[in-house]
Amino acid sequence: MRRQPAGLQLGRAVGVAFSALRHFMFDRLIDHERSYRGTLLGCKHGLDVVRLLREVALRSGDSAVVRFCDDQLVERIPLLEAAERELAWFADCPTKALRSGLRVAFESAK
Repeated sequence: MRRQPAGLQLGRAVGVAFSALRHFMFDRLIDHERSYRGTLLGCKHGLDVVRLLREVALRSGDSAVVRFCDDQLVERIPLLEAAERELAWFADCPTKALRSGLRVAFESAK
């Protein structure tokens, strides 16, 4: 098996570390609504990366990567749109939306 470049391994390790920090620490400090919007931004960023990769693959003639990107976009855009529609919940439930995960954990520990 071919070994991955050190930069790719380091990038993955940093990504995993940031994801863990966000999950176990940062998301618990901010309110639910802000955490949700941050997650949506991350999803949008992921779609933008796929769109950019698709354009690079088009220009380099890599039809397999273009098809992969097309499949990802077809599958994921509707999921993101559905998640965006759910933002209305925060308007319906503002008290819950503005609570932080840390506050919820603290109140349930009492």
